Amino acid sequence: MTMKKKRKVMVVTSSRADWSRCRTVCEELEKREDTELQLVVCGAHLSDLYGITVKDIEESQIPIVARLDTLGSRREDDSASMAVQYTITSSRIEQQISKFKPDVVVAVTDRFEALATATVGALMNVHVAHIQGGEISGTIDESIRHATTKLSHLHFPATIEAENRIVRMGEDPAFVFNVGCPASDLIVREQSIGVLDERFIEPGDEPYVLVLYHPVTTEYSEMKEKAEAVFEAVSLLDGVLPIILMPNHDAGHDLVRSTILGLTYGANFQMVLGWHFTHDKFSNMLKYAECLIGNSSAGIREACYFGTPVVNIGTRQRGRYPRGEGVVDVEEEAGAIYKGIRDQIQHGKYKEGRLYGGGDAGKQIAEILATIELPPIQKQLME
Repeated sequence: MTMKKKRKVMVVTSSRADWSRCRTVCEELEKREDTELQLVVCGAHLSDLYGITVKDIEESQIPIVARLDTLGSRREDDSASMAVQYTITSSRIEQQISKFKPDVVVAVTDRFEALATATVGALMNVHVAHIQGGEISGTIDESIRHATTKLSHLHFPATIEAENRIVRMGEDPAFVFNVGCPASDLIVREQSIGVLDERFIEPGDEPYVLVLYHPVTTEYSEMKEKAEAVFEAVSLLDGVLPIILMPNHDAGHDLVRSTILGLTYGANFQMVLGWHFTHDKFSNMLKYAECLIGNSSAGIREACYFGTPVVNIGTRQRGRYPRGEGVVDVEEEAGAIYKGIRDQIQHGKYKEGRLYGGGDAGKQIAEILATIELPPIQKQLME
């Protein structure tokens, strides 16, 4: 009797953010006897500027088949560097697809590494699956996300709104699966095993706010001024400890980073700088924070699970829904940001809600990837 061939699924992850959105998918694929997981790690995961987050993957004990240096030698903090890194990433991923010959390659979220994954997979006649398409946001991520959707054969949006947008873009509804967000699986798991029951952050019982502000690539020329407004507002806070997390590696990160580091010189207030936290520690910090301040998608997606108040700054998350009632939008103006923070701290916790899934997204995605009859490699616009 001939044994059925294992389906080979290659997952490409480039940062701490997209790893949280595919980790449970990889865990479930690794458990299965009918699939062969090929986990490729690249980008910021391997850089000491971002905490060498590949260590988190190693600690999960999920096997890695390749580690790719895709940031390259060009270190200028500009949009051209992102274009160069996109090219390098595409070349490195082509080499891995040629070597491992996957049946499906998985592009995660809305980074340029996801677009490189989808582009190379499509050009090489490999089925492409996309996690977290169909959402609306600001910056270049918006365009990258939708371009990745159009290159993909299988779609795993996190909300009904995103599912409907993908279908309106001409994708076959038979291959669009609203399963929720795999990052929510991690939160539900952390809640169930009790790692969030007690706060771990020091010092003592001092109240704190989390600050996570990323560059907006389409507003590069304004980033220095906008970052200064954000951290000016933070510097005015009293009675709470600001815990400031470093930004991602999009163009403009040096401008944001230098503004943050400038606070450490001559600052007359206490603060904590964080380079990287594991997901369970970040979730713990988010749960017990007085407020999350910045423009991270965590304010829209993860904060609702804890009812944590959010001051969402600028355009980066504009249009991203659903969102909990605890999100307040403000522009990058110091006075407006400061008022938003004080109002949110005064309000306190909001009602908790599981808006992006109940904890089984990774299992659903893995089941579909392993068992679905793959569609024709030649895509066609549905009318």
